[in-house]
Amino acid sequence: MAVAHPGKLRLIFGSKRKNDRFDCEKLAKLLLLDMVPRVHVPNVDVRAWRSLIQLRQRLLATRVMAKNQIRAVLREHDLTDAAPRWLWSAKALAWLETLDLHASAMLRLELNVQELKSLKVKTDRVEKELACYADRHPAVALLMTIPGVGIRTAETFVAWVDDIARFRRTRQLGCYFGLVPCQDASANKNRLGHITRDGPPVMRKLITEAAWMAIRGCPAFKRYFEQVQAGKPERKKIALVATAHRLIRVMGARCSEAARRTTETMTAAITTRVLAKATAGAERTPRGPKRFSPLLHLTSLRLPLHPWQGPPLRWRGGAVFRWMLLQA
Repeated sequence: MAVAHPGKLRLIFGSKRKNDRFDCEKLAKLLLLDMVPRVHVPNVDVRAWRSLIQLRQRLLATRVMAKNQIRAVLREHDLTDAAPRWLWSAKALAWLETLDLHASAMLRLELNVQELKSLKVKTDRVEKELACYADRHPAVALLMTIPGVGIRTAETFVAWVDDIARFRRTRQLGCYFGLVPCQDASANKNRLGHITRDGPPVMRKLITEAAWMAIRGCPAFKRYFEQVQAGKPERKKIALVATAHRLIRVMGARCSEAARRTTETMTAAITTRVLAKATAGAERTPRGPKRFSPLLHLTSLRLPLHPWQGPPLRWRGGAVFRWMLLQA
């Protein structure tokens, strides 16, 4: 079964005549020609991980609304100066409940304080579950070594990228997350507009916050930001988006390098085990009929001993490599 990308099927949604019979005929032709734009379908665990990340963002948005309602009540009664400096500590919330205000104002205040407390409990539960997911993915800890990238940004990147091997270049990550400008080019004219905003909005929000932290804490990102801004205040947002795009590419390059090294290490270990078993079997039976030797079989095939040096599909999915995995 192939899951097609609806946004890339221009043959169907861009047609002037659209019905089920014509759509099925066009899809059948595309399947016959193997030209269906497929969409990546993550497994169940990754989809559950994404849903928890989105749930946390909704809880944070609701918490911001509750805080704004509390500030509005204090502003209506001219209590902003008398309020504690940090209004969301346990001591400050207890102070809010002791205020002597109008009955309706106290009702609004009490309801929002109760909602704020319940949202904190829910957010803590969600973050505890997210920490379990992050512990099962070493890439999250690896990405946190990049300046400005925290656990929330790293886990969101890993959850939505899922498999870094499906991106040939790190520039494709910027397109995937919608951080590239819209383009309308013809002949010698090239018009660039706002960013495309494709992909998950939560990632663009978190990567923008991470970009600000990287600009403040990393001299390299700060120089890049100032270079794009060119001393013009009106280019501040453009420079920030460009820095976020650069940060996304750095994260993708770090994940790609780690995945490549892991593949090389695993393949070298499997090859070593197979060759060791073949050598041990040859030493135990010096005489008698000729036995099957994996080393001779690999040599006769004239294939590279490392899967990343040969034809990727035939070698990685071949019977010899599967036999090596079973023997290891």
